[in-house]
Amino acid sequence: MGNDLTQDGNLIFSVESGNLKEYVYTYGPPTANMIWGCGPETGPDKQMLPSGDINSIQQYGRWESWISAATAVAGDTPAQIAANMVQTNNLALSQSVINGQLTLTIQETDQVRYPETSDLG
Repeated sequence: MGNDLTQDGNLIFSVESGNLKEYVYTYGPPTANMIWGCGPETGPDKQMLPSGDINSIQQYGRWESWISAATAVAGDTPAQIAANMVQTNNLALSQSVINGQLTLTIQETDQVRYPETSDLG
């Protein structure tokens, strides 16, 4: 069984070192940086709670999205419902701002090689 060396600080990939064939880095604006959570009630009892990333809003402008909060458990207080909504909003917000991707194509060298024992990877 091989060892996971992904946290090894000695593994450096670069075009200059000759162990990196190519790389592609893409980055773009978030899919949303302002999330409006909608609570479980209807009509005038409907709760709506916003969560936003102020730094992202300043950089890209306001990109809104809506999300339905989970159905409230019987006996939940308005404060418990609001806390659940904030948690749901923040999770959706964190997932919507993950917008960078780095793709590497490495090249085997004498220093970086996939040996028979699978020590790399």
